[in-house]
This record gives sequence, structure tokens and C-alpha cells, in this order.
Amino acid sequence: MRNQLRSVLAGTAVVVGLIAPANTASAAAASCTWLGDLPGNDSFASIAGASASGEYAVGASEKNGRFLWRNGQTVASWPVEQGGKRDTPDDVNSSGVVIGTRTPWGGPSEAYVWRTPGSGNPTTLRVSNAEWVEPIAINDTGDVLGYITRNSVSYAVIWPASNYATNRVVGPGRPVDISNDGRILLHSKKMLYPDGTLHDLQTPAGVTAFSITESPNSGRPVGYGTTTAGTEISIVWNTDGTVAHTVEGARPVAANTAGDTVGLVKRSGAAGYDSGFWQGSGTPLLFSQPDPLGGPGDMYLGDNGVLHSIWVSEDYSDSSWSRWRCS
Repeated sequence: MRNQLRSVLAGTAVVVGLIAPANTASAAAASCTWLGDLPGNDSFASIAGASASGEYAVGASEKNGRFLWRNGQTVASWPVEQGGKRDTPDDVNSSGVVIGTRTPWGGPSEAYVWRTPGSGNPTTLRVSNAEWVEPIAINDTGDVLGYITRNSVSYAVIWPASNYATNRVVGPGRPVDISNDGRILLHSKKMLYPDGTLHDLQTPAGVTAFSITESPNSGRPVGYGTTTAGTEISIVWNTDGTVAHTVEGARPVAANTAGDTVGLVKRSGAAGYDSGFWQGSGTPLLFSQPDPLGGPGDMYLGDNGVLHSIWVSEDYSDSSWSRWRCS
């Protein structure tokens, strides 16, 4: 049943089996272990983001509030709504700094950064003459990436960690993620370098077209394409936009700094997709139950091998936010 759910999440593309790459012999056998549910869970819980280190994660529960965890333990929590403003966390970095939006009734959303979540008031992130302001990701340096609209045109903007009262509009385009060295992945499948130059993501040999997964995680772009033979292929890029590795028969959702990857895997001879983990160009390992829900924005893989995600019951009546460790 979960295969059918992931088939909807992944789209309607057809893949003929899972094809092992030529260099799998050198790859170590992968393994993943379920570490249990996170505190504060309810049936309408979701993981909003996790740090590149894998140490921190932030979650949103419609019943129990918002939570910040460190190594699986709650370090801060706050209400869904405060002062007539609905809180929606978006991301957290490896120092536990949280970004998100607060939406007042009848008013536009306000972007924020919270150095000590749950204590004091968050700092509002502002841009003058902007019609819309939304935070997207925060890197380990503490720089916040977001986007604004002016005259219905989207622009990427950075609020530097040195002074969140300031901002720098870096160029047109809808941003997806930011690396620790300041490279920005854009929705247009380009990398915006700190010097303002644009660079296309490298197209792997034999790939006719590709799409990116719009999920901030480590600053490392991931996506999937179609080969000249008509099969689907996972693509993981380096932060400079060069190809790190590919695997046929999979769709990546997130990759850590080392290039370890989680995502959707087409099982040979079965309909739909299952969640999987793979290292480099190694053969993907399918998760045993409870298995994480493998949609964009649902899986966050840290450098410590810890995956934050949710799992869904067999009848789809319940969900739980959890952790797994993969290596």
C-alpha cells in the first residue's frame, strides 16, 4: 500500500527495474536502523527541516505545537500560534538556529530567524519595497536564504549572520538551498555563485533531461533525469554544480555532504516506489518497516548518517515523526 502512495508522490514516470551501476563492487554494504519516534508526536505531525550535521531537527505538530530536537531529545517547544500569528518553521542549522514564518490573521507572512528558539522573540527578517518575503534555508554559517517578490518578479535574498537587520538581494530567481560557502541553488537548475555569476548544473553523460528536487538539506543539489535508453536516473551534484554520482532506477530526495543519499527507489517487478538509501553509485537499500515517507521535503539526511522523516501507518490513518541511522 505504501508503494502506491510513493507512486503518487513520485509522479507517473515508468522505470524498468532497478539497474545496478558498474562500480557497485567497490561499495560497502549499506544498512539503516530505525531509532524510534521523536517526542511530541501526533497524527498531523511533519518534519519541517533538519541541520546538515543531522544533530538538530525542527517539527510542526498541529496539536502539540512546534518542536526543536537535538539528537532525538526536545530542547525547545512553542505554540502553533502566538499573539495572533501562526508559526511555521522552515529550517534549522547545525547550531540550532531556526528560521520560519509567522502569519497574522488577515496580514502577510513575516519571515523570522530565532537564535534561541522558545526563548524571547525571534528576529523579523525584512526587505524594503518587497511584496512578499519568505525564508527558504539557513546554512551552518548562519546566513539565511530567502526570496522576495517585487512587481511579481522573484529575487533571491540573503540575510547575513553578522547582522540580520541587513540584507542583500543577490539576483533574480527562486532559490532552493544555500551551501556553507554561499553557493545558491535556483529553481531554474542553475547555481548562483557568491560573485554573482550563474552556472548551469552539469548534465550527466547520456541524460536527455533532468529535474531537481526542491528540498533544502546540505547545499548539495539532487534530482533525477531520463537517459537516452528511456530509464530514470538519480543525480547527485557537488555544491559547485558538477555531477557527483548517478544511480539508475531511483529519485533522490536528499543527500549529505559525503554524498550519501535517500529517496525513492523503483523495485524490480513491483508497482510504485519505496524509500531507499544509497552511498555514492552503490545499489540502493530499501528500508524495512517502519519506513520513511519519501517525498520532497519529507526526508533530511545528516552528515552523521541520521535521517529525520515521518512514517505512515499501513492504512494511512496515522503518521509519526522519527529518526533512522544509515551507514
